[in-house]
Amino acid sequence: MIVETVYGYGASAAEMQRRVRIDNPEILRQCTERGQSVVLLAAHFCNWEWLLLAAGAQLGLPIDAVYKPQRIESYDRFLREGRARFGGNPVPANNVLFDVMKRKGEARAYAARRRPDAP
Repeated sequence: MIVETVYGYGASAAEMQRRVRIDNPEILRQCTERGQSVVLLAAHFCNWEWLLLAAGAQLGLPIDAVYKPQRIESYDRFLREGRARFGGNPVPANNVLFDVMKRKGEARAYAARRRPDAP
């Protein structure tokens, strides 16, 4: 997982699109073109980093990705910068509500993952 993450942060948009397929992206585009925001949920079974990068490269719309900030600032910065490469906007989990309210009226995608053991 670590090697894939590091690789993904250096891979091109075309390479991420080749490695990760997103089915029916037109559904998301239709919603955002009508001014509607969408919520993207994914299970915690895949490489979340690649999914976010590929979605940003393929969908062409801003994706606010909920994440848990890391304790080590340099590692946290590395993750934020990598996740933002193709339009991702990492939002700390404790700021999500405020961020959504701040962007009210903007069509966006909000992405979060769910751990399989979460209730």
